[in-house]
Amino acid sequence: MTTSGDEIYKDSEELKGPRIAKGGAFAIADIPLIKAALQSYVKTLDDNDPDVSKIASLLHRLGRVG
Repeated sequence: MTTSGDEIYKDSEELKGPRIAKGGAFAIADIPLIKAALQSYVKTLDDNDPDVSKIASLLHRLGRVG
């Protein structure tokens, strides 16, 4: 008697694909804390640091969320 791979390896990602999260990675209540942490961090960077513009964009997107 043979069995299919689905019966043997029910949790295998190869057969079913990667699991997809049902919700976001962060709760809405986390957004103010993340924004405050990013604002504190960006103050420690030089204006010429390439991360400054990336963080500014991220803060803008976070402002739209929460």
